[in-house]
Amino acid sequence: MNQEPINVLFLLATALIVFALGYRFYAKLLALALFRPNADYSTPAILDEKGRPAPPCRKPVLFGHHVVAISAGTTLIGTTLAAFWGWIPAFLWLVTGTVVAAGTYGFGALWLSATFPNRGLEAITGKLFGSGMRELTLILTTIVLLLISAVFVWLATEVLAAYPAAVLGFWIQVPLALALGAFWHRQGQENLILTSVGILFVAVILIAMLGGTGFGFSGALNINVGDSPMISVDARFIWAILIIVLVYHGLRLPVDKLVRPRAYLTALQVGLFLLWFLLGALISAPAITAPEFHGTPGAPGIMPWLFITLVSGALAGFHMLIAHGITGPAMDQASDARNLGYGGALVDGVLAITALVISITAFKNRTDWENFYQSWQGIQDLPKILNLYIEGFGQFTAHIGLGEHLSTNLAAIVILGLLTCALDATMAVLKQNIQKVTQPINFSRVNKKKFVLFLTTLMLTIIIFLDGKGAGGRVLWPLWGITNHVLAFVMFIVLSLIVHQRQQLWQPLLLPIAFLIVITTWAWVIILPIWWENGNWPALLTGLLLLLIELVVATKTAQALYLLINKHRQA
Repeated sequence: MNQEPINVLFLLATALIVFALGYRFYAKLLALALFRPNADYSTPAILDEKGRPAPPCRKPVLFGHHVVAISAGTTLIGTTLAAFWGWIPAFLWLVTGTVVAAGTYGFGALWLSATFPNRGLEAITGKLFGSGMRELTLILTTIVLLLISAVFVWLATEVLAAYPAAVLGFWIQVPLALALGAFWHRQGQENLILTSVGILFVAVILIAMLGGTGFGFSGALNINVGDSPMISVDARFIWAILIIVLVYHGLRLPVDKLVRPRAYLTALQVGLFLLWFLLGALISAPAITAPEFHGTPGAPGIMPWLFITLVSGALAGFHMLIAHGITGPAMDQASDARNLGYGGALVDGVLAITALVISITAFKNRTDWENFYQSWQGIQDLPKILNLYIEGFGQFTAHIGLGEHLSTNLAAIVILGLLTCALDATMAVLKQNIQKVTQPINFSRVNKKKFVLFLTTLMLTIIIFLDGKGAGGRVLWPLWGITNHVLAFVMFIVLSLIVHQRQQLWQPLLLPIAFLIVITTWAWVIILPIWWENGNWPALLTGLLLLLIELVVATKTAQALYLLINKHRQA
């Protein structure tokens, strides 16, 4: 007898209830038993580049900046890919991974930043493991930042090329953000509700008005002299250049003038985006057409690849870098770590849930779903994955009376905003890394700030054009999941050692550490020989370096834990 298809509203309700319970009880348990943030401790004031106190940042603005910086578009991609193994394993790991792993990670990252406000991650690891780990941490984080930045740029160029009607709607966000930053500079962030409603209304009106222009371009741009072709440039190449220019100005200007206002504007659109999606799901109540479990001959097994694939939306290592380098220094109080860190992970999880819902309901029947997911290699076309999400969002919101054209434009613009705001954040942290590396160098004839800015932008440009076409992220994408897990492994170790030194409950952190080392090592053993056989030398060499760092950290961690445990026993 055929079973009645499960309504997707059941999954949505379950996820949202678990997320709410996780924030209410599990996050509180972490605050009381594990991290114990001091509610009376205020973080040091942020100083701008001239040593003056930076303008204050209200918590809703900082929360919005944090959410869009950690979410990116990879949250949607990883979840859609994870549906390949069936909706049950993807849903279970997404929900439990968000509440237990990502929430703990986000909370702990901001707690660590508040505990050591004037120290970078490399200084903390250097103190824990010795000076050699400082350099290893800088190498690891720089590799991760360059890799994910290249992926963000590549995906953004693909969306710009695929959705020309969204181009002007996306770029108009820049002058809107500059205007919002100027308004905050003059009036402050006191009337935040009124300002938020006003700027969001203007943004949506402009998106609707500009959506029919089709200003963008795709394919190749050909410049001819007479009848002879002179120059032929791929559109993605042009978009990559323009995104680099946007990043450059974001790095050059104070964060409250462009980057943070644009991130907050994107966060407002994400909120509207989620509201429309939930209303559309409530009205349409679609049935699940995907199988509970799925696999095809020759495809990667569910272990370890489900956990490697579904990182953003469950557990992504680069979230620590954003929290420690961007969000943490702007917090008012150490106790905000729970709201910002754990709450941000939950919002990222909600975005991931929307991707899972679309990937298992956007098809008319099981046959259509199986045709789309018929092979693992067939779904490695990430622009195709983003297209599924954007078009699926349009189908959902059509049920609430919104035109599908407006809905797909908004979805494309929101994804572009998430990708480029995350790019702003990763490049800002990369700039911090380069500043630390160049600090001992005497710049007698060169403006050091301009040199660091130039070098940061140059490194991104080189990685982006690794393939000569502006799609260097496509070459490096296979490293995404494992690299994030290696970084998460390192940072969970740092958290456990700091908590242990403060004689607080640290044993719960051993479980994610053991899980991460098993999953990442398992993945390395499988994937490195494949990269060798396929001649994927950039991925292979980077992977070997990361595996070496992982082994060194694991060895030093065992030594440090042994010494700490013996010290406490003797005391």
